[in-house]
Amino acid sequence: MGTFKNAWQGYQIDYPDGWRILYPPIDGVAFDGPDSSAFLEFSRIEADGPLQALRRRLGTIPQHEARLLEETPEQAALLFRHGDCSGELRARWQGGQATVIMAQSRQTLDLTELIRTTLGSLRPLEPIPRRPWSDPAEGSVQILCPQDWRVDNGYGVDSFGIRQPICRVSLNRHTFLHLEAEFRGFTQGPPEYYGDIHLPMRGLFPVLEGGFLNRWGGQVLAFEDFGNPKEADARLRLPDGIIRVARFSAAAMPNSPRWVGGLCHYYQAAPDEIDQLEPIFRGLAKSYQIHPQWQNQQRMAQNAQFQQQHAQQTQQWMNQSQNLHQQRMHDIQMQGQANTARHEMRQNLSDAQMSGFQERMHSSDQMQHDTINSIRERSDYLDPQTGQVHNFSAHHQQVWSDGQGHWLGTDWDIQPSPDWHQLKRLDPGDRRA
Repeated sequence: MGTFKNAWQGYQIDYPDGWRILYPPIDGVAFDGPDSSAFLEFSRIEADGPLQALRRRLGTIPQHEARLLEETPEQAALLFRHGDCSGELRARWQGGQATVIMAQSRQTLDLTELIRTTLGSLRPLEPIPRRPWSDPAEGSVQILCPQDWRVDNGYGVDSFGIRQPICRVSLNRHTFLHLEAEFRGFTQGPPEYYGDIHLPMRGLFPVLEGGFLNRWGGQVLAFEDFGNPKEADARLRLPDGIIRVARFSAAAMPNSPRWVGGLCHYYQAAPDEIDQLEPIFRGLAKSYQIHPQWQNQQRMAQNAQFQQQHAQQTQQWMNQSQNLHQQRMHDIQMQGQANTARHEMRQNLSDAQMSGFQERMHSSDQMQHDTINSIRERSDYLDPQTGQVHNFSAHHQQVWSDGQGHWLGTDWDIQPSPDWHQLKRLDPGDRRA
């Protein structure tokens, strides 16, 4: 038997040798047989009794038939069948929480003995020490963090123009949980709104292919939604061998070809560490919360900005009308010249004030851009031929361009063909200068 250890929730449990560890959308773990003909699941469910816990779990299985085997105040068991699968559910209940084991198979297996063996192997495990962490600047997010792990956070604007927090909880440079929602609006028909992306096939795997695989350069090892088209986990192998698991979700719009889909978070670790660290990553992601008051403040700020822009546009139109009127009055009487001079003086003062404000905002935006680059491990590079600035990985020692829309980033000292030219890395001091 193999042993699964959950250092976040504080337990360990045995499972058959050769079976694969899975993470369905439950508060627990599952195991898949070598030929995917058998399935074993361990979970914990809040309930008033063992039978209620079994009924809640059974309610997620479509088109099933069930028969009760036993029921006592402390435990219950039942048999069920759906499609070509038969299975057994067994629960132990204590203090408002039930420990539930489910086994199902397309073959003739002794599921009762498998469940009893698994339940009998359940043992407590010392959970990893953790501490609560909250954003010290704005109080926007809070998370339970292992004591010796590091938390970095910042802010960025998503594709809908809304300011969102970015948070990374890391054990080291290659082992971390990255919390940054990245969603897009999609449509199966012609785009109706600004920013919509035409995607003929509705589903999360096309979102992964079109929006993230090209950026990550990873190979898909598994894409599992456990029958839920609105949520899925993509397991990837990155070019450096690191295993990355990304959580995707989607929200459909009724009676419309439009829908929203994208990335919720992702975590990664070395292949020999991912099984041990994955329960911790999942616990971290579950503990992550954005403060509702901070969200309301962002919405209010966004509405205020919209109203301010509308007021500025209205004032600009009124100013233009006033200038035209003053010009007509100038043609009638000489006094209009004095009025025009005074107006120009006020306008110059306003332009000077606006120029100073824009310079301060540019400096603030650049500092925020540098912070996000640091968290994402990115750098800006200047193309000396076009004057354009591009954003690539900070780990490249050299970046080259052929001027035709192709770029090459490398850690080696190379000299490509003469029609390629090298881009200059811009340090934060260079951009602010």
